[in-house]
Amino acid sequence: MQQLLASDLELVVVNNFLFVPLLFDPSLAAEIQDPANSPSPGSARGSPSGNELLLVDGRHFIKTLSLSSLLEQFPHLHPEAYNQLRDVFLQKNLGFMVKREDVGLDQNLKTIVFAIMPHFLRREDHIGGRKKPDSEEVLDLICQKIALPPKYKRRRRRLADPEVSRKLLTQLDNIVITVEPLREGRIAAQDLRQWFHQAITAKILEKEKDRLRQKIVQDEQLSKKHWQKAGVLLFLAAEGSLEINGFGFSRMGKTGEYLIYKRTGEYALKDYYGRLYLFPDCRVAISTAGRLKPVVLEKYKHPFLRRHTAGQDICLRHFHPPPAFTAAAAVTALEEGVNALFYGYNCRRRNGYHSLDRLPMQERLVDFEDYRISPDHPKISSGRVEVKNAYA
Repeated sequence: MQQLLASDLELVVVNNFLFVPLLFDPSLAAEIQDPANSPSPGSARGSPSGNELLLVDGRHFIKTLSLSSLLEQFPHLHPEAYNQLRDVFLQKNLGFMVKREDVGLDQNLKTIVFAIMPHFLRREDHIGGRKKPDSEEVLDLICQKIALPPKYKRRRRRLADPEVSRKLLTQLDNIVITVEPLREGRIAAQDLRQWFHQAITAKILEKEKDRLRQKIVQDEQLSKKHWQKAGVLLFLAAEGSLEINGFGFSRMGKTGEYLIYKRTGEYALKDYYGRLYLFPDCRVAISTAGRLKPVVLEKYKHPFLRRHTAGQDICLRHFHPPPAFTAAAAVTALEEGVNALFYGYNCRRRNGYHSLDRLPMQERLVDFEDYRISPDHPKISSGRVEVKNAYA
């Protein structure tokens, strides 16, 4: 996209879609010259919603993406270019660079910290049962678990003051950016570039205003008595990563997407003959970008992993990964992945890609002999490590 905008090509816009010049080779030229395939001059082949090829003044143009889709996906496709535009805009209109932590947690991070993390950080309550901690308790726990760097302690009072955010929002509310509809027909890449820059800037303005409105609400809840928690929120927004009690997350570059993971800890599985195998700790993870399919981050071997390498999908025959990121979907996907490693292997059926015990005449792609332990191994006899498929 960046190369296209910087080019000197002539383009065509039809029905909010961008058409680019079609490059010919002999086979393509023959296909285009076929009367059954060639579009009529000045029109596109197919229905308005399915146009693929356009003939304008004797030149062929091929359909690409919609302009609205390009605008929507630009921050994800070109995060560095988007962040640079954002920084320039805020520097020009607010007089200083606004860092990631200055505008609070993004929506994905809020969901992770306040909706997913509590599920995995259940605490003992005063009557001996177990309940999910609320947002205040999650922040309290983070305060207890991390040593907050001094820079966040120094900045928390200024940046967590809702009046600061209100003043910034007022400045942005006074900015008006008008984006005229892009005219249809032939257009120079330079004109498209100017329009696209204006449209992206308008989106940046609206997005920053929305983030400030959310931050004002957040700051008002914290400003009276929770200054330490305000510092924790600054820390989370800036660092984008944390691990507590085996649950963790980390930001993936500058995209606003995250890896979310749950550690298994050590566990044991038994084979067909009742022999035990001690498996090391690993992180079962999903990504907020795309389908929520559980993977094992470390180089790891298991009957439900095809090879002994890092980043492998876990074999889940009856689980269909959710297509979009939500708190409930993320919890389900993580639990499915962990439970598959713990309880999925049936020692009687030897299911999975590999069996723990070596079958006669079997060529082993992955071998588990180095995981074999005796039944009186200290970690088993002390109860520190559980045999997960003991009842299989």
